[in-house]
Amino acid sequence: MAQSPWKQGDREPYWTFGLQPDSESLDVTGLVTSDFTLVFIDGSTTVESDGDGVFTNITAAIAATSTTSAIPATITYQPGPLDVATVRTCDRRVVIHKGTVHQKTFEFGPWVCER
Repeated sequence: MAQSPWKQGDREPYWTFGLQPDSESLDVTGLVTSDFTLVFIDGSTTVESDGDGVFTNITAAIAATSTTSAIPATITYQPGPLDVATVRTCDRRVVIHKGTVHQKTFEFGPWVCER
């Protein structure tokens, strides 16, 4: 199911984000869900806010074989009530180790929450 447009107030289904760096697979070894932050950037004000939902279910990348394509690492996010409370357009980013020297950011582009 598509994540955008999203109906205001809906908290299911959960969102799954593919974590694919430009030229490599993301190694999720040692990462825990608390290492991840979902950041919303408001499309009209550019104000950033952290999501209030919960990350779960980190899955490792699967390398390509001679008969299959590579599958990126993924993480699942359960939207929190504040994430979906307001009609808005924003960009979303999944940030690993936010605010540290090890920070890694994945941009997911425009997202619309509508009535």
